[in-house]
Amino acid sequence: MKSIRRHVRTVLYLVVPVFAIAWLTCLHTQADVPRPTAVQGIVARTVGYFLENVHLSRKKLDDEVSRQFFWAYLEDLDPGKMYFTRQDILEFRPHETTLDDEVKQGSVDFGFKVFGRYLQRLRERVALVNELLQQKFDFSVDEYLVTDGDLLDYAATEEEIRDRWRKRIKYEVLRELVARDAESYEAAVEEVRKKYEAYLKNMEQTKSHDVLEMYLSALAGTYDPHTSYMSPVAFEDFNISMRLHLEGIGAQLRWDNGQTVVEKVLPGGPASRDGRLKPGDKIIGVAQGDDGEFVNVVDWRLIDVVKLIRGPRGTVVRLRVLRSDSDKPIVIRLVRDKVNIETQSARGKIVEVGQRPDGTPYRFGVIKIPSFYLDIAAANAGRDDARSTTKDVKRIIEKFKASGKPLDALILDLRFNGGGALSEAISMVGLFVKKGPVVQVRDFRGNVRVYDDDDGGKISWDGPMVVLVNRFSASASEIFAGAMQDYKRALIVGDEHTHGKGTVQTIIDLDRQFLRNAENRKPTFGALKITIQEFYRVNGESTQNRGVESDVVLPSPYDHMEIGERYLDHALPFSKVQPVEHDSYGLVDATLVKVVASRSQERVRKSDDFRRLNRRIAVLEKRREQKRIPLKMEKYRADIEAGGPEEDSRELMEKLNGDEEDIFDPSDFYNAEVLNIARDYVDLLAHRVATAGN
Repeated sequence: MKSIRRHVRTVLYLVVPVFAIAWLTCLHTQADVPRPTAVQGIVARTVGYFLENVHLSRKKLDDEVSRQFFWAYLEDLDPGKMYFTRQDILEFRPHETTLDDEVKQGSVDFGFKVFGRYLQRLRERVALVNELLQQKFDFSVDEYLVTDGDLLDYAATEEEIRDRWRKRIKYEVLRELVARDAESYEAAVEEVRKKYEAYLKNMEQTKSHDVLEMYLSALAGTYDPHTSYMSPVAFEDFNISMRLHLEGIGAQLRWDNGQTVVEKVLPGGPASRDGRLKPGDKIIGVAQGDDGEFVNVVDWRLIDVVKLIRGPRGTVVRLRVLRSDSDKPIVIRLVRDKVNIETQSARGKIVEVGQRPDGTPYRFGVIKIPSFYLDIAAANAGRDDARSTTKDVKRIIEKFKASGKPLDALILDLRFNGGGALSEAISMVGLFVKKGPVVQVRDFRGNVRVYDDDDGGKISWDGPMVVLVNRFSASASEIFAGAMQDYKRALIVGDEHTHGKGTVQTIIDLDRQFLRNAENRKPTFGALKITIQEFYRVNGESTQNRGVESDVVLPSPYDHMEIGERYLDHALPFSKVQPVEHDSYGLVDATLVKVVASRSQERVRKSDDFRRLNRRIAVLEKRREQKRIPLKMEKYRADIEAGGPEEDSRELMEKLNGDEEDIFDPSDFYNAEVLNIARDYVDLLAHRVATAGN
């Protein structure tokens, strides 16, 4: 291969042309087991080359990587050691140290062989499940199901396989019985049966490109957790998520036991304007245009149904739909249009709480920022309507200012914000500081580049700020939060620390490597998302592994779960570079933080809601060490009543995830405490100003 250009843009998306080859036709064999194609071998070889020569670590694709790759792929397919047998593993073992050479030679045969064996074992296990479900389980027997796959070896005999699956299915039925309470044993059994048959049906629809994505992502993941291969379909979905719009009908769909079901109709889209498509409707057929024949999509994979429904703006798609209350299908004709995914864009609201000394309420402008998005194609084309986080946040702030009454503070909610475009994190910092460095970026050679806010000193908000984070705030969110903390510009509130993703990824569009004219084409060969740089705060510390620590910590179940970079396999370590000079706005200091945190802790200590939350967290902490589940009805019910691991964690997460329709619900006890913290912060700043004036 030709040498790779070493200059890298750090705006998330990068194309680095390496070579071009003639178009190669992919011959996909429709069979029970997906088969590799010649092109996929070339893709694998190219991915291996980039991993060795472009990844930040510059780690060689050698026998050690092969070992890690080998076991990672097996674990991805069978984490609980429920499908593969010890004999399967012995058969696979000769490849343990040869996969590096196979990839370099363009062979992906092993990945497809292992997946084929997985499908075979899956069919056998589902047959066994149906057999086991014919018996009546005895829930008075005192036995346990081991839930940690690391404590198990692969089953060596048929007896061992049967016993392992007997316990698993017994647990599945037990769980259904307890969840359904008064419903019958037969109903619980049928629910378990349908679950496994649906899973088998779904896996049997796996395509060749799906297998390649799983296989090469297992390889890429040995370099770090954020490097992965994206199939053409996954790459197209990625581009849609970054643009925040797609061209289709405006409906979220889900797969349910072979049926494509409408989960949600998106406001403003063609389906919403038409009004006939409703949540719960089943799409059983899709036709293109006014004259196209209907394609029966029952038992199709969801991703393939979505591909049929999506299409260019202005074109017609017809859906054959079964209503939940009728056996007679109807046909709905829709004209595809641009659909904005608004729930993934920044949204704002003004919250009024409490009472100031003058009798008026405190007013806080709350902005929920789900991701740092940027429509790169529209931005590069110079279009004014290019969507971006910075533009939307600036617009919301201007709307707050135009509301007629002043705000006491701004609250930026970055909980569950997994990041996005680095350029957006940098430009958004510029909305709140006049000028200066925002982030430092180091490449694999050790070269460090400083990125500054370069908007000419214009800021949108110079008042008090609270930045709300949790363990799921990652990457670009951590750059922003870290800069606000280093500039002493905002108070950071939330979990003990953020996720800890301090690396920069770029997207290598493989179509650009293989095709001379790849512009305006749907992805054909997929893409490689690869870690190329690490970023550092202006104080010189990386956010990698450690994250950004909150100034004021609130109780959170996530702080007691294995959530964060430090828990991921092959995560890169924490490191430092030299700090760079930057301003201090003085809006946060150690004394102020100590007072605000102390007052919050006292309120939390007295709060019945937080006491209940802390009791549930204590149960979660205890359950973390539990590696088995009781299969005796009496003990299982006791565990559930005490707050079992599944029920408890799921309920807590649903509570703290919040309702996507409500930006920030002040009636929620957690959010109410955030507002109390903001009030204390504003009052202390005002007191400090008044004292300084005297």
